[in-house]
Amino acid sequence: MEKIHGLNALRSESDKIKQVHVPEFFKLSNPSEKEKLLRLIQDNKHLCVHDEMIGQLEELVKSLNPDRPFPKQILDDAVKIHLKDTPIEEYGVWVFYPWSNKLIHILDEREFIEARTNRNKNKITTDEQKLLATKKVGVIGLSVGSSVSTTLALERIVGELRIADNDILELTNLNRIRTGLHNLGITKVVAVAREIAEIDPFLTVVCFHEGITEANLDSFILDGGKLDVLIDECDGLDIKIACRERAKFHRVPVLMEASERGTIDVERFDLEPERPILHGLLHDMDPQKAKAARTNEEKMPFMMQIVGLGNLSDRMRSSLLEITQTVNTWPQLASAVTYGGGMTADICRRMLLDQYRESGRYIVDIADLVADGSSKIDTSLEENTSAEQSPVELAATRNYHAIIGSSEKLPDGFHIPSETEITSLVSTAIKAPSGGNNQPWKWIYRSGILYLVHEVDASTQYLDFRHRGAYIGLGAAIENLELEAYTLGLETEVKLYPEEDQLLIAKIFFRKLSDDIRGAKKTWHQQYYPFLDQRATNRRVSKRVKIPEWKYDALKKVASEIPGAKLIIKSSDEELETIAKIIGKSERTLLTNETSHREFYNEIKWKTEDAIRSRTGIDMRTVDVTNTELAGFNLARKWSVVKNLIRWGGGGAFEKLGKKCIDHSSAVGLLTMPSYSRLDFLNGGKAMQRIWIKCAELDIAIQPMSAAIFLFARLVKGNNEGLSDDMIKVLSEIRVLHEEVFGINKDPGEIFLFRLHESEEMTKSLRKPVEDVLVFDKTQTS
Repeated sequence: MEKIHGLNALRSESDKIKQVHVPEFFKLSNPSEKEKLLRLIQDNKHLCVHDEMIGQLEELVKSLNPDRPFPKQILDDAVKIHLKDTPIEEYGVWVFYPWSNKLIHILDEREFIEARTNRNKNKITTDEQKLLATKKVGVIGLSVGSSVSTTLALERIVGELRIADNDILELTNLNRIRTGLHNLGITKVVAVAREIAEIDPFLTVVCFHEGITEANLDSFILDGGKLDVLIDECDGLDIKIACRERAKFHRVPVLMEASERGTIDVERFDLEPERPILHGLLHDMDPQKAKAARTNEEKMPFMMQIVGLGNLSDRMRSSLLEITQTVNTWPQLASAVTYGGGMTADICRRMLLDQYRESGRYIVDIADLVADGSSKIDTSLEENTSAEQSPVELAATRNYHAIIGSSEKLPDGFHIPSETEITSLVSTAIKAPSGGNNQPWKWIYRSGILYLVHEVDASTQYLDFRHRGAYIGLGAAIENLELEAYTLGLETEVKLYPEEDQLLIAKIFFRKLSDDIRGAKKTWHQQYYPFLDQRATNRRVSKRVKIPEWKYDALKKVASEIPGAKLIIKSSDEELETIAKIIGKSERTLLTNETSHREFYNEIKWKTEDAIRSRTGIDMRTVDVTNTELAGFNLARKWSVVKNLIRWGGGGAFEKLGKKCIDHSSAVGLLTMPSYSRLDFLNGGKAMQRIWIKCAELDIAIQPMSAAIFLFARLVKGNNEGLSDDMIKVLSEIRVLHEEVFGINKDPGEIFLFRLHESEEMTKSLRKPVEDVLVFDKTQTS
């Protein structure tokens, strides 16, 4: 127990000096200071004394006489001459560091600075060193800022250094902050101030122990004289913005190093007082909202705008995707912090000496500069794309005559629709849904016959296994066309081509609508046509509500109108929990496959202008994601980023969005047909379209979630084609759950997996203009 009490006493004594960072000075030529020093030595039995004054004097003499050689004897004599008759123990000053209980004998201030900065010459000249000694620099944030601060002190390129941070040193900081274990539990600002004092006790260091707030910002910038440079290395978004606003007001330049790819930001508010803060990167955002942001969700859009995703390394992108999955926060390395500290100090010195006057963002990425082969800095957000022809370009060069065959004579009894009627028919047909809104159709009208061709280049190559997804969309388009035909007083006769891989999907003939057919199909038309334009994909994430069972029964009845079609709906909490797991795992699998990853990101139209220009793909405005989720999508754009996650066993974040969608759903439906044939998928598309339109009538929102069943198709229908061993393992595990929850086996063709939820207003995906997908072929009948 005595030992424990002794430890407690020592701990209590240690707590008393936790905030102490200024050493005590004693000159023996001053009687009162000499008396204090002698008392200190007498009372402190464990005092550690360092006296290397002779060595310092030798270095001083040599630095003052660079043109003279100093053999040992001559150097000894020169030191004696320099001392004159002063006893060596009284020369200079004794410095006591209470936190380490060390007493050190050093040269007095002028000579100390002369000797310590001697090796700066003439990268820093004597006159420049004198000028720099008049400068004041403030550093906010002491992770990267600790390296910056100590480097500024080492070069002694400031006369006064103000440092601010209210964080306590923790063990996790010691991967990048150069300090000892004995400093755990003290503030970063004290640790840095002590380190500087141990390098140069004469350097003025002003500590803001409470960190920086809007209340003390002006004091930090102005008290004791206005700062010459403000260095921002803080984490807080509000302070990043506030310190720039005040620096701009007081015309103080701001310098920031991001500890990521050597990214440097310089804002010369001293020379450009009207310059927007952060290079105007927040030009379309409200800085006051950014300052008020408290949660990561609120901060994310501002931070991404400031950082620029294209400026992040692959490892950083990958790591950000793993936050709250396998890591706690964003990573920082000592090498980057040290490197950044050196760069920041160099730039700061040149700013103080008026050798550098510009503003801007600079990336000095050591991994790019020192790498195998040639490399360049990639500051773009997008991946480089290949020079391959686009689907539109390929379609323009395709010989459709070879697909639909030579011109044929229209049999007797059929009607020849006008070009106006055909345009109206196809305009309605192409309102149909398609996988990723890729619109895999081309319509050719010749001699009274309308041909539907699979525009195979518009389909994805991985997820659309054996073109089943395309066939579903093409079947839905035929359903739409038949509804429009009835509206125009026409009856259709559709000849489907069931052969696999044949690009010709259907020939469509037209007759004038007879009274018998009009009466027989009237109910069908009245049930679906009025709601056709209301059909849409709704990706909103709303609260889970109970949908009445009669609505589910109505959807099942609609599906059964197509021979062989069967709709299974699951809505219990337990079932939805299982399905959420299936969807999450399948979407993670999808995004960790290189081909499907590339196709997914090509499918998404991230900018509104891109969606309007292409009128294909998924308009990001239609996707209900949080700022954090959107940032995650952007981080994962580069395949090299995802490769890191695969190598690390990460990627759990890819499961979140799919799971969230199911967690906020009322039910999940699975539409099946008896077989995996092309014909069943075309007819399954007709059933899907009827279900979708019926949902519009019933005010139920619907969103496809079919990635899982298309991946399963490779597993159960394609003999694992295109699947890695890891993918086979994951898909096999969740396939068992899938078959159990929906009560199916491997036999049926799984057409459409979708979620049902509360209907909310949403943005609808665009479609290509009809003239882009419809060709009027004037070839004469042979």
